[in-house]
Amino acid sequence: MTEAVKAYKRKSRGGHRAYVNQVLPQAKELVAGQCTAETRPRIAQLKASLEEQLTCLRQLDEEILRDLVDEEGVTDGDIAEEVQVAGNLKGDISATIAALAELLKQKPRVLNRNILRVPELVKVRQLRFKTCV
Repeated sequence: MTEAVKAYKRKSRGGHRAYVNQVLPQAKELVAGQCTAETRPRIAQLKASLEEQLTCLRQLDEEILRDLVDEEGVTDGDIAEEVQVAGNLKGDISATIAALAELLKQKPRVLNRNILRVPELVKVRQLRFKTCV
């Protein structure tokens, strides 16, 4: 396999990791809160996005690890470090996906938005004033 292809895989994985590192804090913030009608679409979107990223990262990690094993001069420590870093990130992604899925199972709560209430109609007696002559 050419060095250009290996470099492309590493850069691609770096891009996926950067995106995940940007999205994970947002997802964790939503997990810390409650599922509301307003947050539900964003929770579902983040969950789907993280699932897609996890699939891509698994595939890229597997291919890059396979390439590392075939390279000369790569030690067992290098491979172990690569596996550990990849495993930690994938574990964090999986845990966040599971938490988002649990959040989506909950019934959405409606936020109290200080809704203006229309006052009840009150019958007012018509007052008649007499004028002094």
